[in-house]
Amino acid sequence: MSGQKSVQALGALYFGRIHRQDEIASRGHKLYGQALIALNWDLQDGKTAWSISVIKSAMALELYELIAFRSHNGWMKHAGGVGRLIELRGPWRHQSVMDRFLLEGNRVTIALECLIQRKRCFLEHPDWKNIPWSLDPESKTSLHYLHDQLCDIPGLVEDTASLQKLASDCDKDYQRLVLSQKILDQLKTLYEWRASWARQNPDSWHEIPSSDPPEEQIRPTVFRFRDLTIANEVTFYNALLLLLHRLGNQVIGSSFDASTLALDLPADIVYGPLYAPGVAPNIQEIGMEICRSVEYQLGEERANAGAFFLLFPLAMAYQVYCPGSRESAWLGGMMNKIADDSGFEVGRHLWETSRPRKSARM
Repeated sequence: MSGQKSVQALGALYFGRIHRQDEIASRGHKLYGQALIALNWDLQDGKTAWSISVIKSAMALELYELIAFRSHNGWMKHAGGVGRLIELRGPWRHQSVMDRFLLEGNRVTIALECLIQRKRCFLEHPDWKNIPWSLDPESKTSLHYLHDQLCDIPGLVEDTASLQKLASDCDKDYQRLVLSQKILDQLKTLYEWRASWARQNPDSWHEIPSSDPPEEQIRPTVFRFRDLTIANEVTFYNALLLLLHRLGNQVIGSSFDASTLALDLPADIVYGPLYAPGVAPNIQEIGMEICRSVEYQLGEERANAGAFFLLFPLAMAYQVYCPGSRESAWLGGMMNKIADDSGFEVGRHLWETSRPRKSARM
């Protein structure tokens, strides 16, 4: 019942936004209200509440909120709702191709909602990283392994916040050591992924002159990739790297050194113009790798798909530059462009709200 209304609402809003047809977009708003009512009825029906069709309806309304973006609460509420439905179904119900596809399509938004809420994500449990792919292990891609790591990070963020609440210095010191090791283990796993990925995808990226006008360039040269999948994997890797750097600096402090974890990696891997693990001189240069990937990902034939996958990495990159800097202004402009050209209005607001909250050294 809710599926048709949800898709109609999403389609009307998206078409109206892309083609600047306010009347059609307004029709989407009306259909959205009807779809919410229909979804609530479906959720109260014991026969349909856990069905794929209900999850599809909730997904469509989540996408609707990313395009309409009236507040952070809208898409976060839907992401949390989709997550709860998937959690109740359990990992065993996501082994068929269609069920697994629904899980894969929602893992990032579920994890990001948990990250923003600073709460542990149920998807960090090993069962959720293994059982859905157990019947077809080859279907789990390199990007899916990065998604595994993203699902672990909300728990690290929650543990970091919990450290501040410990009254005993002895308990705090012990828990900091435990959490520090978890962060370093995640970073080591990410570096190992990066080395393996570079070996599996040789000559898949190179450096070329930017085709943008000089005044619009972030750097004179940019990266060109073999395909959009490779580009998405690079930018997602760098976004995770920035998150782990932030946690490392916050929990471990001045002794945090991301370079030593890369010393045991094979020395014969060619990384080309991209930074090898542990080699980037600072977090700003990690963010710059994301920036220099944008021109390719927003290329005309890739614009809509590339724009959606860029939202998270761009928000992470924006956080590492000083407010008012040229890089900060450029990133804000790119996220506005995504909102204007692809319809994802959330892009216009990410850069306004993505500055990390300041917290004292623990």
